[in-house]
Amino acid sequence: MIEHRPQLIAELYSINIQNQTDISYGILTDGFQWEFYKLYKSGICKKTRVKYLDQENIQSWEIIAGLISTLISQSYEESKELSK
Repeated sequence: MIEHRPQLIAELYSINIQNQTDISYGILTDGFQWEFYKLYKSGICKKTRVKYLDQENIQSWEIIAGLISTLISQSYEESKELSK
């Protein structure tokens, strides 16, 4: 996954410029490791990492679902603010 991080960051940067937003979100995964990214217009990038999920471990998948839900909610709230 390491070799794909620069591409994800470039895509998030492009989203910020094209949509004139202050924050963009992205997810990088191989199905077992999940990385959640938040790129600010200032260039600061924050990463949350969930490692080595067990297919049988429901709690691990609840964490992933919660993080995705949070990203969607934050993105929606920010888009509402921008449209005002």
